Amino acid sequence: MHLRMWISVLVLLFLIPTFGYAGEVDALYVKAFQAARGGRVDFAFMYYNELDRTYPYSRYRDKVLFVRGEYYYQLPSYFEAAKHFSTLTRDYPQLPCSLFATAYLYKIAQATQDTASLERLKKDILAFEENDIFSKELKEYKYLSPLFNLYRMVIADDVIEFYKGQELFVSVVR
Repeated sequence: MHLRMWISVLVLLFLIPTFGYAGEVDALYVKAFQAARGGRVDFAFMYYNELDRTYPYSRYRDKVLFVRGEYYYQLPSYFEAAKHFSTLTRDYPQLPCSLFATAYLYKIAQATQDTASLERLKKDILAFEENDIFSKELKEYKYLSPLFNLYRMVIADDVIEFYKGQELFVSVVR
């Protein structure tokens, strides 16, 4: 009888920190989400960074990487942006946000006149069209970033265009 009680107590002690972790990481994500939704990009960026520093392998890591890339690109700090977008595309290649991270990398390669990367990234973007996450009939795909920027990819016969909001962001000719 005592043995069962001690085992139950030990099991509870091991589970309690797990519940605390889940609640804390979600609470921090909600703060970041609310700041971004309210248009307070700098605060959202701070909360996302805190989320990554405190919980580096949380389920929100892909969002954190995209936010960091997006934020650093706007500064512009292309080296930092490319670092985060590259990590995102390497670690989460099947997620739709990886396509838009690749578009950012393509835009950075254009800005820095990195022709070798341009060709590789062009191939990567064209390969996304063959990916299972996109419908073959779909000619437009949308993604709402964690900083509440709306991205669209439009597929035409000879070009793939990426829009940020209503503005053409980057165009990839086949």
